[in-house]
Amino acid sequence: FNRVKNIFSDHDHFLWLALENGINRVDFKSEYSFYDEGSGVSGSTFVTTRHKGLLLVGTSNGLFIQKAHKNKLEAESDKSIFLEFNNISASVSSFIRIDSLLFVVTIDGLYRIDVNKLSAVKVISGEFTCGLKLSGNETLIALCNREKLELFQYQQKGNPTFFLFNEFTGLPSDVTSICQDSS
Repeated sequence: FNRVKNIFSDHDHFLWLALENGINRVDFKSEYSFYDEGSGVSGSTFVTTRHKGLLLVGTSNGLFIQKAHKNKLEAESDKSIFLEFNNISASVSSFIRIDSLLFVVTIDGLYRIDVNKLSAVKVISGEFTCGLKLSGNETLIALCNREKLELFQYQQKGNPTFFLFNEFTGLPSDVTSICQDSS
C-alpha cells in the first residue's frame, strides 16, 4: 500500500501528498492527479515545496522539479511532468528557505538550488537526515545527522556561506525529523 509521508498546500490551493511511490495532487474542485515514475518522479516521496512558481519534490532518489510549460496544450501533451536535478541523487529530507534562496537537505549535504538553471551547489558537506531554519533568528539553521545536531550561521556576503555555530553530540538514536517549539 502507499503511505502518505508529508502534506503540503500551495498558493494555488492544491493539496500535495508525498507518498512512498509518487506524489498526489488534490484539487478540491475536481478529481485528483497522481504522479509517479511515468511522470518523471522516482523513489519514495518525502517532501514537497513550491519555489518561484515550480513544484519541487524530494524523494529517496533525489530532487525533481516540475517542468515549466509555455501553455496548457504543451503541458497536457507532455507525459513527463518532472525533471531530475542531475547532481542531486541522494535522499532528500527537507527544504530550507533563507530570504529568496532555497536550500535542500540531503543525505549527501546541504545544497543551494537554482531552479532557473536546474543546478545545485553543495554548500555544506555531511550526511544530514533533516534540517530547518530556526524561527526568530533569520541566520541560524539546524541540521541533524545520525549522531549529532549542528547549528550553522548563514552569512550573505557575495556567495552565501555557512559557518558551524554550535553542535550537540551523543544523540540517543537516528534523528529523522526536527521541529522548533513555537512558544
